[in-house]
Amino acid sequence: ATPFPDNATYAEYTAMGGLLSLEDWRRNNVNTLVERVSNEIRTVKPWVRFGISPFGIYRPGMPAGISGLDQYNSLFADPVKWKAQGWVDYLAPQLYWPSTQMAQAYGTLIDWWSKLPENGRYTFAGNYLSKLDSSASWTVQEFQTQVALSRSLAGSGSLGNIFFHIDPLKKNQSGIRDVFRNDFYAVPALSPPVFALVNEPVDPPTVKLEGS
Repeated sequence: ATPFPDNATYAEYTAMGGLLSLEDWRRNNVNTLVERVSNEIRTVKPWVRFGISPFGIYRPGMPAGISGLDQYNSLFADPVKWKAQGWVDYLAPQLYWPSTQMAQAYGTLIDWWSKLPENGRYTFAGNYLSKLDSSASWTVQEFQTQVALSRSLAGSGSLGNIFFHIDPLKKNQSGIRDVFRNDFYAVPALSPPVFALVNEPVDPPTVKLEGS
């Protein structure tokens, strides 16, 4: 892997008296960015929902039995802090593994992410829809299982799924669009309220169809 070219800027930081390690300095830079973006959005457009989709594993062993990339030390991302500080309205962890893959098990991970200290914020699981039919593990039934696992944790703030990407839906691959229409989303539902506006009821939107 090619080292990230931040030696010069880190040297400037330490020359000015900075005491953070390179790793902590990198994380602090990312944290500062997330906090500033959050504050700007809430100042300019407080009705906008701001969230981030981090890698699906925070750190190996968190939770127990999970292994994989350590985003805290490899990507210098600390989404646990972003949520705990209230800088994001939601996290959408990329849970891009099947429920049967124990070292990165979907059920174990969505349980852990949804139960983070949340202060009214949400978890919208990220689901790898473009994997449909790529192997025996990635069936329509697997996505039904994943959605069911997500919804079973609604009481912990697991209140939605974000699917990557749209191509299987456009093709109705293996009937997945029909499953979305008739099973996953058969009944209209409002999305959860933006945290800052949770006590401000709004009217449902109206839609007018023009053309085809």
